[in-house]
Amino acid sequence: MLQAKKVIISEFMANNENSIQDGYGETSDWIEFKNLELIDSDLSNFFLTDDPSNLQKWRFPAQTIIKSNSYLLIFASAKAESEHIDPDGNIHTNFAIDNSGEYLALINPDGETIIQEFNPSYASMPKDISYGTSGFFLEPTPGTANAGPTVKGFVENTKFSHDRGIYSEPFNLEITSKTENSIIYYTEDGTIPDPESSLIYKNPVLIDSTKIIRAIAYKKDFLQTNVDTHSYIFPTAVIKQKGTNPELPRTWGGEPADYEMDPEIVNDPDYSEFIIPALEALPSLSIAINPDDFYGPSGIYQHPKSDGERWERSISVELITTDGIEKGFQINSGMRIQGGSSRNVDIPKHSFSLRFRKEYGSGKLNYPLFKNSPYGENAVQKFDYLQLRGGFNFGWTHRHYYQSRHAQYNRDQFANDLFLAMGNSGIHGRWTHLYINGLYWGIYHVHERPDADFMNAYFGEKELSYDAINSSSATNGSIAAYNKMVSITSSLIDSPQEYGILTKHLHIESFIDYILLNFYIGNRDWDGHNWRAAGNGPSGEPFRFFPWDSEFAISPNNAGAIQSPNPISNALLTDVTNKNGNQRPTGIHQKLKRNSWYRLKFADHIRKHLYNGGSLSPEGAKTIWQERSDSLETAIIAESARWGDFRRDVDSGRWSPSQFDLYTKNTHYKQTQNWIFESYLPNRTGILLNQLRARGLYPDTEAPNFSQHGGEVVSDYTLSIENPNDKGAIYYTIDG
Repeated sequence: MLQAKKVIISEFMANNENSIQDGYGETSDWIEFKNLELIDSDLSNFFLTDDPSNLQKWRFPAQTIIKSNSYLLIFASAKAESEHIDPDGNIHTNFAIDNSGEYLALINPDGETIIQEFNPSYASMPKDISYGTSGFFLEPTPGTANAGPTVKGFVENTKFSHDRGIYSEPFNLEITSKTENSIIYYTEDGTIPDPESSLIYKNPVLIDSTKIIRAIAYKKDFLQTNVDTHSYIFPTAVIKQKGTNPELPRTWGGEPADYEMDPEIVNDPDYSEFIIPALEALPSLSIAINPDDFYGPSGIYQHPKSDGERWERSISVELITTDGIEKGFQINSGMRIQGGSSRNVDIPKHSFSLRFRKEYGSGKLNYPLFKNSPYGENAVQKFDYLQLRGGFNFGWTHRHYYQSRHAQYNRDQFANDLFLAMGNSGIHGRWTHLYINGLYWGIYHVHERPDADFMNAYFGEKELSYDAINSSSATNGSIAAYNKMVSITSSLIDSPQEYGILTKHLHIESFIDYILLNFYIGNRDWDGHNWRAAGNGPSGEPFRFFPWDSEFAISPNNAGAIQSPNPISNALLTDVTNKNGNQRPTGIHQKLKRNSWYRLKFADHIRKHLYNGGSLSPEGAKTIWQERSDSLETAIIAESARWGDFRRDVDSGRWSPSQFDLYTKNTHYKQTQNWIFESYLPNRTGILLNQLRARGLYPDTEAPNFSQHGGEVVSDYTLSIENPNDKGAIYYTIDG
């Protein structure tokens, strides 16, 4: 064995995020050495440094041997010890290497002779890109031979003179890159720019109407920039959106396409002065997508019922805000069509699911999306998925006229907000305007999805991964632990030990609230489907149920085609308290109801939520409904212009066009909203109480009324307790 003479630094990485982990499971910087000798070489007492003024900064440990024509990998992790070895036997240096570029050198044992150096410094490194004597390696190979593509450097990111946003005045857009002799390519149609087919940027681009500009900067032998995407939305152009476009298909999935902002709304004296403010009343989500991926023969909008990874398409999504406070974001992600019956081709406005994956860029969306929304103070800020709900049931594009006429886009989030207000972990949401390649697509409800990633975010990662159940099918994990929970509820639970076992499988408190909530909203399209649960049982988090797809809240009719539908007033009398679905939440409820402790606990939740300003009391529910409705008050005019005429003028489906109308805010939306606010919310609580009493879930005898329902009081406060019944005595304790 010889002392190393032909050992070189062959590759190193200063911005390691995903390439390799050290013995601690950490993604430390790493340095690879190659022995060019035909015999083993000894690096003992050689030095490695990142400081040209300190050539002896770190000494290789004794017996650091590299086999002939082989590699040695060490981690530059800045461990304090001079000879640090991790649990996997990896050597660690006492310094880390800087991804912005610095000095790096291999020094002879004399501490003075430089064998190899990167001087004055190596270049700045993007994440998961390595560097060596032949340049940057786009496919790092720590510990093995380099065989992948290399580049000489990286083109500096493009810079846009104007940021994405809502605009009213034309401007000239300048796009630049600091890299000398780089060429900028751009597109305006949603496609990703490339040197073969895109426009070359030579002069500023006039932006005088809604446009999405996507740009890259390119230079030979350099790695091109990522794609920068900026959307410029001109509401004055949006309101002139035509019903047909020679560059766009006339049909979606074989059914008539519709792109129009209806002039009957845009030019109506009741709405013309509000149509621009309507488009600015909510933030905007702008989707940029290759038109072929959306409209083409294999596009997702031409095949809305197709599902799975094969039908996921790459997009850019931008959140554009108008309040001057919220920053907004841009991120690349995947997108699929989302939903059940709403995926049918007779529905023109489909819902979407955004999938944030590393293959598109960032593995998660990191943004406080719901921070300022109702009940959003505890919402997470990292997301793997987001749902974009278009508003199907009780939306203006619904196939049944008796639903369309009572459109209210607040129903689903109203149920989520009620559940959150009741003190539970639940689904946060907000509304945005959606644009597809610059075309206005309507109001969309952006919200979370209660799956395993959701559970990890809100309840922490557990040793056993979470199971997520969607209407009796597992979307994450398996259904075995869920079935075990259901089987436990099948037996009478009449001892503290049995109750303790149950609580490890089912979160009782939130389950009661979940059942009570769905009873309150009269959810007619629930339990056969449209329910979700997640958990992992005794070793982690008991199963919790979450409101899901509650668009049938406050419905006068069941789902499906009905020849003689009931009027909206029938929603007030809806009774779903006797539902009993096998292996479903209502079946669990009916089995638990046999236990006296459950009935008492259920009655306590009724008292908490339906009385004294609780979330399901008239005053509590009105406050929750009003806050969300206010945010849509003006924006709904834009939805009316985009979709309000579809069933009357474009495609009435199985019904006659005369059974539909041009749906507007004043004539239709406000009329139903006023009925909900003035009739349903004031009276539903009392009707539900009678239904619950009939099921043996609440006594006829009313509970005493306190003059103060908990909280802080002044000293020497006198609490009064009144009997609301016409007879009987009140008994009380003060010792808990």
